[in-house]
Amino acid sequence: MFREFYINGDWWKVVFVNSWDEHLVDRTGKMTLATSDYSEKSIFISNLINKELLNHVFLHELGHCIMFSCGLLFGLHKMVKREFWIQAEEWVCNFIANYGCFAIKIARDVLGNDFICIEPAWDGANVA
Repeated sequence: MFREFYINGDWWKVVFVNSWDEHLVDRTGKMTLATSDYSEKSIFISNLINKELLNHVFLHELGHCIMFSCGLLFGLHKMVKREFWIQAEEWVCNFIANYGCFAIKIARDVLGNDFICIEPAWDGANVA
């Protein structure tokens, strides 16, 4: 199992830490199950997390990493008032964690062998 990954020029690592580790304190000061640290390019996950939650929590944190490394935060922040930035980021990451696998499963079921998962171009351009 890999504990590191690459997104758009940024090398990220996944670190499992004790449940009381300071890295699990989020930007609002609350203790959480996991956090993403943009300065350290790391996802910190509590080593006490159960396996049922791990997929959800990891996908949520991966959403933060993607938004940061792909330069998507600026666009998201332009859409909401500053006091709602964190809530907007959390909503996007929850959407990815809750529905990302579901969408891919449906696409594979419907398209079969024609389904291709394509990584976005890393030129900063968003194509709709």
